Amino acid sequence: MVENGRVPSELYKFKPINRYLFDLIVNNEMWFSSPKSFNDPFDCRINLNFQNSSQERIDEYFFKYIYEGLDDLAKSHFNRSVPREKFQKILNEISIEIISNIGVGCFMGDKENILMWSHYADSHKGVSLKFDVKNDLEFFSKGGAVQYSNDYPHYDYISEQNRLVDIVVFRKSKVWEYEQEFRVVKQTQGNYKFKKEALKEIIFGSEVNENDVNTIMKIAEASKYPDLKFFKCSKNNDEFELSFEEIGL
Repeated sequence: MVENGRVPSELYKFKPINRYLFDLIVNNEMWFSSPKSFNDPFDCRINLNFQNSSQERIDEYFFKYIYEGLDDLAKSHFNRSVPREKFQKILNEISIEIISNIGVGCFMGDKENILMWSHYADSHKGVSLKFDVKNDLEFFSKGGAVQYSNDYPHYDYISEQNRLVDIVVFRKSKVWEYEQEFRVVKQTQGNYKFKKEALKEIIFGSEVNENDVNTIMKIAEASKYPDLKFFKCSKNNDEFELSFEEIGL
């Protein structure tokens, strides 16, 4: 995954400072969310289409894989053939259910993205966590870069069902391209443990409260991460850029 360039060797997780961040540090575990909670109404909700599938193939698939799972009332609406629009509606409901039950973790490849600090780290009052992917390949497996496009993806469930997650989870509108997002997929939503060796840096935003800095540093020190460093970012006085300086207790 890292060697073929799908995911960089270092990934960043931007977060506000709250009890969920404290739990993440203390328990070395991260929450992977259901796509149902995402703020983009198009995200992970791509409609299926069957432009390349014949009616014969649709009927074959429907009666082989779907028909027996319906109740008697639903079965009564179908005879030897299923209307294409009904088939599409049923398959869209199935795919939404499948995708809604997985867990997705969102990461960035750049700690210097000012917008990411604004949007996901409480307007620069939060933190960015730097992870070394190579130190926990299992945790970061099944991941990749989000692909951005102005073209709405076409996805034929019958011929591409094994690519459902790849096509639906890793495709977004080009308006989100500035995020340069990387995603990691788990089988279900929930908390997942990462190796302490993987967390390399906690970077504090330029507007962070100093009490929060001291609290987080003490919690992290007590949690005994083997190779963890702390940094504080600040605004550059002459350019729209951030600078980073290592700090200690």
